[in-house]
Amino acid sequence: MKIAIACLIVVAVALNVLGQVLLKWRLLAGDAMPDNLGAKFSFLIQFMQDPWVLLAFTGVFGASVLWIMALSRVELSWAYPFMGLSFLMVLAVGVWLFDEILTWQKVIGVLLIAAGVVVSYSSGTCPEECPSETASTVSSAKHQDARSSKA
Repeated sequence: MKIAIACLIVVAVALNVLGQVLLKWRLLAGDAMPDNLGAKFSFLIQFMQDPWVLLAFTGVFGASVLWIMALSRVELSWAYPFMGLSFLMVLAVGVWLFDEILTWQKVIGVLLIAAGVVVSYSSGTCPEECPSETASTVSSAKHQDARSSKA
């Protein structure tokens, strides 16, 4: 179960990264955003009508749905470090597709983030069989028990 939830989170992160990469790609393909406020509004309206931009928004929305599914099964403090994988994915895609510069500082930073994700994953916060109820449900039940014992 722990691996299934981790996979769900990784797919959510990947969809989010895909959305961001599509947005960057479409921005590079078009004109620069104008300085004038009215022109910016017009630019954004036109930009958001691009089918690739709509696909990017769909990917980010899908990532949010998967994230909600994951959070319903595990603690936020266990799941959230996986978001750090987006740095690794964005760095790889940026270098590969956008010819961004890869520096040793970026590599070390991403490796440290990846190490943090591994440490968090193995922290034991989410046992081998992740609970089906959320931490907030458990927390609410504890608070309710405490209130009823005071009465």
